[in-house]
Amino acid sequence: MPSIRVEPSLELHYEDDYFGPPWRTPETVLMVHGVAESSAAWYAWVPALSPHYRVLRVDQRGFGRSSVPPTDYPWSIPGFAADLAHFLDAMGLDAVHVISAKLGGTIALEFAADFPDRVKTLSVVSSPVRGLGHTSDPKLLAATSQLAKSGVRAWAEATQRMRLGSAAPEAHIAFWNDLMAASDRDVCVNVEEMCNHMDVTAGLPKITAPTLVITMAGGAMQTPANVLEWTRRIPRSEVVTIAGDGYHPAASRPEECAAHVLKFIQTHARH
Repeated sequence: MPSIRVEPSLELHYEDDYFGPPWRTPETVLMVHGVAESSAAWYAWVPALSPHYRVLRVDQRGFGRSSVPPTDYPWSIPGFAADLAHFLDAMGLDAVHVISAKLGGTIALEFAADFPDRVKTLSVVSSPVRGLGHTSDPKLLAATSQLAKSGVRAWAEATQRMRLGSAAPEAHIAFWNDLMAASDRDVCVNVEEMCNHMDVTAGLPKITAPTLVITMAGGAMQTPANVLEWTRRIPRSEVVTIAGDGYHPAASRPEECAAHVLKFIQTHARH
């Protein structure tokens, strides 16, 4: 399994796919997952993207097969964003197209603000810009407290229908429960605690890359109106709202989301 050491104490696992003509040198897409996920979260996107682009799916610090930091590690959104910059350095890449979902999108927004020269385009699928400390939704707050009390699998099982929506078949729910349950409990608890207090809105005007934000009409985390409010702060942004409920369309509607993102990248890569 490919991995690369980006710091003395951090080794990041990644997947590297390209299935286009071998005589081409494709541009690179970097995919950034959310909490209790890994590079495997993007399985349904690879067939759409890899004929056109080199697709790098990285396991973020603490998740998948990447290094788990010590218990006193100071988790932060800027820290996760810096990890991405170090990963690109280690891979010898200057700038990439970034695709992200959930907390991965929050991190990608920070990355695009902190390292604008390294982002060709930015695609963000159903990601918050503020933490749960800025909401009073009792279902979401209860779900977060359950993680610490009951562990990752129980938390995933209790929240998966909210994530994937009412139309998701049981087999799909079970797959995501298993994927998330493989995550380190303490990492998830600490990252979720960090998430409660995060706020990346101050950096949004610093993002220079063309930015696509995908949201769901009946999303549980954010309404389309909320999304439109914060995306207006990004100079070159556009929003796509897709039908359905749930708050993880990158997982529940991957083919539809990937089609929007592929069209967006190809449109802006020509300019």
